Amino acid sequence: MFLLQWFLAIISLSGHMARKHQAADLLEQGLSPCEIAREMGISINSVTQYLCTRIGEGAIRRSDVVFSIQRDHRVAIEQAIAQVGQTESGILRWLARNGLADASSNLRAYLVFRDPLHQVARGDMYERLTFLETVLHQCVKEKLIAKYGDGEAWWRQGVPLSIRKDCQGLREADIEPSRHPYSYTTVVHLKEIFEKQWAVLAGMLGPKAGSDRKAFLSGLDRLNGIRNRVMHPVRDMPPTEEDFEFLHQYQDFLVS
Repeated sequence: MFLLQWFLAIISLSGHMARKHQAADLLEQGLSPCEIAREMGISINSVTQYLCTRIGEGAIRRSDVVFSIQRDHRVAIEQAIAQVGQTESGILRWLARNGLADASSNLRAYLVFRDPLHQVARGDMYERLTFLETVLHQCVKEKLIAKYGDGEAWWRQGVPLSIRKDCQGLREADIEPSRHPYSYTTVVHLKEIFEKQWAVLAGMLGPKAGSDRKAFLSGLDRLNGIRNRVMHPVRDMPPTEEDFEFLHQYQDFLVS
C-alpha cells in the first residue's frame, strides 16, 4: 500500500537482533513492559533500561510506553499516587489494600515514564500529529501527480478551486512564502480533497481505511480537533487520554 510504504520508510528500525531493538519492537506490537519482560525472559528493570535507550535514540516515545499499559492499571496507579505519593513501596501497599494488586505489574515502568504525564503526552502528541499530517500531505500530492501529471496539472485538476484560493491567499499573506500554495493546505483541506478525489486517493490507504470512507473522513475531523487543542495550548483545552488513544488507533487504521 502506498501510505504503508511511506510509514515503513520513515519509521523503520534497523538491527532487530539487538535486545533494545527487540524490546522496542514488542512495544510497537502492543505489549506492555511486563509482557515484554515475560516474552524476552528478562527483568522489567532491563526492559525499562532498553526502552529508555530507544527513547533517547528517538525510535519510540515516552508516551508509547505509558499508553501500552492497560488503562485500568494506569487509573489505579494514579489513584494510589494521589493518596500516598510516588513512593513505590507505598503504592504497592495501597494497591494491595484496595484489591488492585494486578496494577502493580507495570508500576516501576509507569513511574519512570509518567512524570509529568500531561507534558509528555502533549509533546508526543505534537510529534505524532506532525508526522501524520506531513505523511498524508505528501502522499496526496504524489498520488495526484501520478493521476493528473506534474507541473500545474495536478494542482488545478486534483485540488478544488476553493482550496486553491484559500492556499494562495495564505501564501500571499506570508512574509516568507513557501514555493507552492499547496504547502498551506490544512487537515480540513485534505479532507475535502479526499472527498472529491476518493477514487484516486483511496488506494494510498491500507485496506481498512481504503474501504471505509466514512470512518476515514470522520477520523480526519477528530484529528483536526485534536490538532487545534495541541497547537493552541493558550486556549486551555488540553487533549485528553482518549484523544491520545485515538491517535494511536487512527494511525494503525490508516495502514492496516
